[in-house]
Amino acid sequence: MDHKELLRIIGSRLKELRTARGWTQVEVAARARIGRDFLGRAERGRGDGEPSLFVLHKLAGVFEVPPSYLLTPPGEKQSPILGEIQALLTPRPDQELSWFRELIKFHLAQRQHAIAPGPSPVRPRRTKKKR
Repeated sequence: MDHKELLRIIGSRLKELRTARGWTQVEVAARARIGRDFLGRAERGRGDGEPSLFVLHKLAGVFEVPPSYLLTPPGEKQSPILGEIQALLTPRPDQELSWFRELIKFHLAQRQHAIAPGPSPVRPRRTKKKR
């Protein structure tokens, strides 16, 4: 991947995230504390709108995605939702992350059990025989 292609990827990701949230360039620029003109050039993948690592980090924070999402080509699947979850969990201590992991495992196991095919766990009621 060359330099121009990387700029196009970053630009398309920025525009995708911005439009998905219904934000204008002015709103994103204000949140990231960068110029609107600069953001517009970055979205178009222009070399004079090349964001520094610091600006990429600020923009990723605005969109609540990991910075790596901004560098991932659109053909490569990386869920923005997973990115948001990662951004939320990144600053947490390992003990708390372990708790979240167990909570997710429990939830998925319960969900799997609820939709698993097979006999119902509830037994039918027995009726008394008439004499």
